[in-house]
Amino acid sequence: MKYSLTFKCRNCVEVPKHYNNILQAALFTWMGENDNGEYYDKSFGEIDVIKRMYTFSGIMGHSEYDAIRDKLIFFGEIQIVLSLAADETHDRVLQNIREGRPLRMGREYLDLINCAVINEEYSDFCVVETLSPISIHSTYEKEDGRKRTFYYPPYHEDFSSMIRDDLIFKYETLYGKLPEDDYFEIEPAGPDKIFQVTVWYNNFFIRGWHGQYILKGSPELIRMGLLAGIGARNNMGMGCVVQI
Repeated sequence: MKYSLTFKCRNCVEVPKHYNNILQAALFTWMGENDNGEYYDKSFGEIDVIKRMYTFSGIMGHSEYDAIRDKLIFFGEIQIVLSLAADETHDRVLQNIREGRPLRMGREYLDLINCAVINEEYSDFCVVETLSPISIHSTYEKEDGRKRTFYYPPYHEDFSSMIRDDLIFKYETLYGKLPEDDYFEIEPAGPDKIFQVTVWYNNFFIRGWHGQYILKGSPELIRMGLLAGIGARNNMGMGCVVQI
């Protein structure tokens, strides 16, 4: 399920220019902690990767950039899209929505004032737009023993197959079986429809690409990408897309 959540700032909310880790922590607490202070995600048992099968957009709303302090300042209403692949997570999210549970971001509280379900069709073809950049990578060791991470650009010959393999892994992990149809391709909607961004997350950077993409293939895998996120590091706020 994919939700568009609207929160209203009680005061202005200040976050660093690269705020993925702060928003990740805020959303994890909002959707995961029950009234006893225990985390709902414990219901997933030892399958730790399943509880990470969610992704989220960047913060959308009116903001100003304080260049001196390198901070974004949000005012009024903000929107965040939260996308979940595992059915077990929805119960807690729906409870939070019914209760109007506020979102805590740093020392500020944001009141939930509206929630809309984003309905999407899971066919063998669609065009999507990123709400957070798509990133896929591999890590290898150099001759001197140091590790290097290579981020695949969308026009790299292995970009589509890497995304496909990741979706198959997610599907098998979530459902305990391989998809009946494992065909999947992704390509940019055009050379002028994508652009590269760099996201700093704690002490390392993540390279990704914003824009519009064409998805073709198995409805099972397209659905997985739309809900769990496309590419890697989805629960860090990467790969959240919406149909257009």
